[in-house]
Amino acid sequence: MIQNQCDLIIDADWIVPVSAGQDPIQNASIAISKGLIVKVGDQEYVHREFQCNDIISLEQHVVLPGLVNAHGHAAMSLFRGYAENSPLEAWLSESIWPLERKWVNSDFVETGTRLALAEMIHSGITCFADMYFFPEIVAKIAKETGIRSQIAFPILPFPTAWSRSAEECFHKGLGLHDEYRSDNTIKIALGPHSAYSLPEEDLRKVFMFSEELGADVHIHLLETAAEVADAKSRMGYSWITLLDKIGLLGPRLQAVHVVHAQPKEIDLLYERQVRIVHCPTSNLKLASGIAETSALISAGLTVGLGTDSAASNNSLDILAEA
Repeated sequence: MIQNQCDLIIDADWIVPVSAGQDPIQNASIAISKGLIVKVGDQEYVHREFQCNDIISLEQHVVLPGLVNAHGHAAMSLFRGYAENSPLEAWLSESIWPLERKWVNSDFVETGTRLALAEMIHSGITCFADMYFFPEIVAKIAKETGIRSQIAFPILPFPTAWSRSAEECFHKGLGLHDEYRSDNTIKIALGPHSAYSLPEEDLRKVFMFSEELGADVHIHLLETAAEVADAKSRMGYSWITLLDKIGLLGPRLQAVHVVHAQPKEIDLLYERQVRIVHCPTSNLKLASGIAETSALISAGLTVGLGTDSAASNNSLDILAEA
């Protein structure tokens, strides 16, 4: 019998394919050739089919596909534990924003991102979504590391360490999108911080560029009760209604948190096929509340998990979130 050649075989007591209709496989092997998985199956079968000198044996281990961290701010790992016991609004205005004004620069983002990626990879995360200043540095480090990523360039209307205005955010971010347009491991998304932080004109620009480029949009939405009350006070209706009016509610929108959605809003989110990212530890630490994930899932919505930043979580362990 002629055996196929491969570069690596991984043996494990259990392999969990995490694929519809596939049960966990006991005493299983994975054959890898040129960086691609070419066979998953029973150990005896895989070793009979493939010749390989490099074999890794993982007794008492479970092997499963890499995990996805669907929302975070990687560089904020350097702020871990800085501001404790504060609700979101005070946490941001009294602690995080002043600290960012003082310390955040390109070197800060590089160091913090390297630390965060090491922690995420160690905990089994092989794909992450990020939204922070100096996204070009995050993209560079992600490329060096080999981890897959969606990097949303931040869009804010006021001066930050990375930009002076929303216009400059668009200019820099769209250039970054062009740079990675054909990359197979890095995708660039638009990252309006929130509906309440941007004027409607800029949110309409987000929609326009998303449509033109086919790019996803990553946004914090309905994170706190105060945010919901602010919308009612300012407009007489919710931020979800505003985003729907603009056209942003759709399958390209990734809505992070969604702690305070009403039943009719959940139905609208499903109708528009918006994707939800649930960050339970961060929501609890910042006293934002607990998202009705059972209602979101029952409505048919896709719900992913995110750690948020290490500053609002103290960990980047997605299994802990689960």
